[in-house]
Amino acid sequence: MGFVMDIRKIVGKRTMVFVHSVAYMFNEKGEVLLQKRSDDGRWSHNGGSIEIDETAEDCAKREIFEETGLIIDELVLFNVTSGKKYHHTYPNGDDLSPVDIEYIATKWHGELRTSEETPELRWFSEDNLPPLTSRDEERIRNAFAKYKAIKEQ
Repeated sequence: MGFVMDIRKIVGKRTMVFVHSVAYMFNEKGEVLLQKRSDDGRWSHNGGSIEIDETAEDCAKREIFEETGLIIDELVLFNVTSGKKYHHTYPNGDDLSPVDIEYIATKWHGELRTSEETPELRWFSEDNLPPLTSRDEERIRNAFAKYKAIKEQ
């Protein structure tokens, strides 16, 4: 968050373009791990902003560890989302037009734990997802499809 906070001190709440890495993790039952966000109380995917000189892959690994305690061993790139459909204003008023680089974590390990950013983590099956924004639901359903395709290979 260092880079984002530094930039926000300069530009305030104005709309910014930030690049994020997102990683979808699936357990042995084929359920996806979602987080309940501390900023707005909504369920969503895990991920965050890429820091200066950080690779997208390293960002995904760092964010997942910070938010879940899990360590990613292997990632598969599957999507990049951007545009008006994904525009977001945070509860604090920060406005964002994100570019999200999305991965499926195909190998991971560690002990699941919550954090300040993610007070609740839970595994969800595709037919029992929590209430999601329409954009997050679309993205998570796309992740399920990619995960199934990877498993079939």
